[in-house]
Amino acid sequence: VVWPSPGGPRSVLHANLHAACVVLSLGMLGGASAQANPPLWPPSVTIFSPDMNMTMVQEQVDLAWMTNGKQGKGSPFGQFSTSHFAFLFKPGSYSVDVPIGYYTQVAGLGVSPDDVLFDGPRGPHVPCDYDPQRPGALDSFWRSAENFKRSGDMLWAVSQASPLRRVHITGDLALGEHTCWSSGGYLSNSVVKGSVDGGTQQQWFARSAEVGSWRVGGWSTVVVGMDGPKQHPEQCDLRTTTCGTSPYGPQQTVVVDEVPVVAEKPFVSVDAADTSKFSLNVPGVRLNSSGADWSAGISIPFEQVYVTWPGDSASLINIRLSLGLHVVVTPGIYALDEPLRLSSPNQILLCLGLATLQSSNGNVVVSVLPGADGARVAGCLLEAGNVSTEALLQWGDETSEGTSSNPGFLQDIFVRVGGPTNTASAETMVRINASYVIGDHLWLWTTTTVATAWRPSTTLSRCLASWAAIMGSLSPGTTSRSTAWPWSTCSRTRWFGLARVEPSTSTSPSARTMSLPSGPTKGMSPTEWTRGSAPTLPTASVCTRTSATMRCGWKRRSGRLQWSRGASFSRSSHS
Repeated sequence: VVWPSPGGPRSVLHANLHAACVVLSLGMLGGASAQANPPLWPPSVTIFSPDMNMTMVQEQVDLAWMTNGKQGKGSPFGQFSTSHFAFLFKPGSYSVDVPIGYYTQVAGLGVSPDDVLFDGPRGPHVPCDYDPQRPGALDSFWRSAENFKRSGDMLWAVSQASPLRRVHITGDLALGEHTCWSSGGYLSNSVVKGSVDGGTQQQWFARSAEVGSWRVGGWSTVVVGMDGPKQHPEQCDLRTTTCGTSPYGPQQTVVVDEVPVVAEKPFVSVDAADTSKFSLNVPGVRLNSSGADWSAGISIPFEQVYVTWPGDSASLINIRLSLGLHVVVTPGIYALDEPLRLSSPNQILLCLGLATLQSSNGNVVVSVLPGADGARVAGCLLEAGNVSTEALLQWGDETSEGTSSNPGFLQDIFVRVGGPTNTASAETMVRINASYVIGDHLWLWTTTTVATAWRPSTTLSRCLASWAAIMGSLSPGTTSRSTAWPWSTCSRTRWFGLARVEPSTSTSPSARTMSLPSGPTKGMSPTEWTRGSAPTLPTASVCTRTSATMRCGWKRRSGRLQWSRGASFSRSSHS
């Protein structure tokens, strides 16, 4: 198996031929011509079937691991690799172990997670074979696994931007390995029949899942809509919001019984009658829900889906979007000189293999236009380029209304400013200027890396909305308040208290202000979390631990979040 380098002769030839075919089909047929099904997948996508030789399957996944994941002493291998991989498994059983490195996605192609079974000794997993603490699993970012069944235990020693979705684990789930340090992660729409061990995780966010038991990690755990406590009343950590201590410092668990509004991430499957044919599945919206839901929702045949190739230009992809087609972005790095524009209601932009959409001209890379109610953007890594950009993702404008019956979704959206280069900058990472937009797992990451020295950039990540809910958002490294909400025009914005925001290093009081909206909030939550005034967040030095509680923080009282001394509060984050 040859993995051509992005931009190399073979990949350029493939991309040029692919682009020529697209233009030819548009010219000959006009309008939104039917797309090929099965599509022409690029080399960065590998489709496995259960009748393949398992030794060959193992060799292919190991090759990707040696490229983007090999661990040991020193810096992480492949952290800023230009290679991306999507390993997609057709329904059946696989006796293989799949170590998952950077920019690698492992996904089943069944309609249900139970359609694809991994029964090898380790199955899909992320190990921690580094020095336990430096870096341990602290840098195990940018990878994902979803939509399969694991027979036995599963190891997922990761930090941020490494979602685990739509999985069925018959044994235990370990979120760390031995004493490796780890820093945050995300689990949703999954069933773990055994126990979940939080290990050394500094923080963790879990939503819409069912677990047998849970041992929380180091500092902060947030669980929302979790089934399991009802069947296991001894699970105090998953029944009650708590504050205490752990070997690693202050420890708190925040529990929300139901998810007010959510829809699961779109996913790709093959048809049961003809596994050569592909569909894009779009799960429906659920209100006041708990537990996993593996309903496929609306199934869209790939005749209505444009599949990109690395090297596709923004204008080429936008032609397809303008025709109302959905777009699956295959793994790779896309230098975009204009935003990808979603303009049709319920339009889907789904990235595989953490496809990187890079701003090459100081431009927005993804724009959801007014009128595209119910649009969904998922699985993408958005990256600032060397020309400063005002925003990397723009949803709507001041005229956008949105509808409560058909909200839009951002799912597994990761934004990066800095890292591979130290000249990248962005004023805003995510700007939401529309109503009824749900963020489900965002990681907004910014830094400037020079050798081993990390210097904060001047990026401010913002979410501007008139009605928004953000779940599982992490924003490390920004020099000003990581999430800014303009409440004067956002009286219905909802922050569910489910985010970790790094303490500000700015000396400006306005940069440390986090206000909650005044007036009524449109509620799908049984508990209204509102605040009439705009308190100023103290600096980290003010919030020191006293016994089992912190001196200041948000606390829920009489159904409302209030700023309070003595509330549960982490030394390193506002939770």
